[in-house]
Amino acid sequence: RERVAETLGAIGGTSAIEALIRALVGGPQGLGELGDTPKSDARGAPDRNETVRTEAAKALGAIGDKEAIGALGRALVGDDQAEQDRDAPVRTEAAKALGEIGRKMAKHAQVA
Repeated sequence: RERVAETLGAIGGTSAIEALIRALVGGPQGLGELGDTPKSDARGAPDRNETVRTEAAKALGAIGDKEAIGALGRALVGDDQAEQDRDAPVRTEAAKALGEIGRKMAKHAQVA
């Protein structure tokens, strides 16, 4: 599943972003392998594997789409619906990803 997150980050696009967000903070289905049962439960829990969540945050930063900002913020500091991610490496990568997205948005604003 870690490699799936890396690959989705390289591919990008709406479907990849949605799958990565589900792995990072939850949703109806996590990043499973073909034939696996989903790694997130019916309540939409994030992937149970810290490395998968870390790679998902990294990949979201690499994609650089502002759609990921809410999910990365939730992983980093939590919100009214969920606590921050329990694992420091996930929070660290979420912070880095937010910085990367901000950098890309600022660069794009300079060009426009």
